[in-house]
Amino acid sequence: MSKTMRACRLLPTLALAWLLTACTTAATKPPPATPTRTVETRAGVCTQWLGIHYSRDDTQPTKDQVRENNASRDAYCGPPH
Repeated sequence: MSKTMRACRLLPTLALAWLLTACTTAATKPPPATPTRTVETRAGVCTQWLGIHYSRDDTQPTKDQVRENNASRDAYCGPPH
């Protein structure tokens, strides 16, 4: 049997083995780790995320947005010091 004939018989077998290995590897591979929020990250964000103040001349929707932002900040960072 010539070398070409051996290669022609071997190539499909190798391709099939490669495909089956790729499928099982992909199915059992664990998902990537999700980043977790650390205390340092929270402290860095909270030092930059300052409370907002509104004036008497602001519209009611603006005042509501300011209150919502400040409430979100307090829920994430705790009450301002």
